Amino acid sequence: MKDLANKFDIVFPNFSTIQFDGSYTVKEPKNEKNGKLYQLTMTGIKGFAFPHEMSGISSSFAEKGGVKINKYEYLQHDCDGIMLFEHNGQKYILLSELKSTFSSSKIDYAKNQLVGSYMKIIGILSIFQGFKIQDYKVAGIIASFAPTDEQINSLSKTEDKKNVFAISLNRDRYKFMSAEKCNEFFAPLEVGDFPIYYVPVNNDQTSYSVNVINLLNL
Repeated sequence: MKDLANKFDIVFPNFSTIQFDGSYTVKEPKNEKNGKLYQLTMTGIKGFAFPHEMSGISSSFAEKGGVKINKYEYLQHDCDGIMLFEHNGQKYILLSELKSTFSSSKIDYAKNQLVGSYMKIIGILSIFQGFKIQDYKVAGIIASFAPTDEQINSLSKTEDKKNVFAISLNRDRYKFMSAEKCNEFFAPLEVGDFPIYYVPVNNDQTSYSVNVINLLNL
């Protein structure tokens, strides 16, 4: 993994990876002073993170390619953090997204941000010698202010797919999107298995910390 990060840094020095040991904090810069969810510190891991600004720039190809006018618009969506880490000999690609508001539309958008960012980073990493996607497992994290009982009750009144997804994610703190389902929904793109973990945050906490090893049950 360090070898991959070094290769990336050589080719793209303006987006050099950030090595971390023990914890890494993902931030939503625009939320620093507005009382919304600003940062999520992920502990228990060490690895390499890609700079926040890289995601937006990597979306330009998708945007100029016309994805905005078809159902592949998620390819121009960006998540807040992308990291590589290893645990017990297994390599992981970890993506995270912070949302202050819990709603079916926000959670669905966050899901698409994670998948879109994953597809783009895989496209970039696949140009490097020695990189094999089968060597990595992917995991996505969505953190948001926890929904109220009223919000959940309101969502449960309809069988809208976005509502069902949001309710399930909040209830189980986890949603496994199988390769079969992902590849069917995102066709003709190859996504593979995509598990998403949910981290609820108290509404008065703009900063939160979570142990990734415990969250992912590794």
